[in-house]
Amino acid sequence: MDDMLGGSNLPESTVELSVVKSELESEVARVKYLATRLGGSAAAKEPLTGATTDLIAEIPVENRKSFIDAVSDGFKDLPEVSRTASSTMCVIKVQINVQG
Repeated sequence: MDDMLGGSNLPESTVELSVVKSELESEVARVKYLATRLGGSAAAKEPLTGATTDLIAEIPVENRKSFIDAVSDGFKDLPEVSRTASSTMCVIKVQINVQG
């Protein structure tokens, strides 16, 4: 997966979320959307089954805090960010724990 995301040298951050099983797919889609909105990308480690689903997001370092805050606080949308040509990306792991 590192090759797919460009292999960042920065330390990885982890954000943990909990959702009920019926909301897993929409939560994965929300995280991917937020990553894209902030000039990055996110990919889920397959399969989307089991008690935990991991996503790896690669976000421009200047949008790191905005991404973590948005994911943690349950935001579904963000204002458009300026698309600066940042060559420094950071990796953020989003761990979604499935309940019931």
